Amino acid sequence: MFIQIDEKYALETDSDCWMIQKRVKVNKGCPKGWKSFAYHHTFKSALESLARRKVRLSGAQNLEDAIKDAQKVGEELSAIFDKSFEK
Repeated sequence: MFIQIDEKYALETDSDCWMIQKRVKVNKGCPKGWKSFAYHHTFKSALESLARRKVRLSGAQNLEDAIKDAQKVGEELSAIFDKSFEK
């Protein structure tokens, strides 16, 4: 299964784990354009890890901004899965 989260990140699974992927330039070494960089046993763990990463890289300069960014990331991720279940 492959779930594109946004233009930069995706989640993919195989029979053993969930992988967080980052978009990369397509080349011989990575023909899909996505490269796995984190591996998790559960979907929940992968999604939480991705959310934490997005907040850490958000550029927040203080706690108030970090909290706002965390809320925004949570809303973005929730919206992706809400749309999936509406079909």
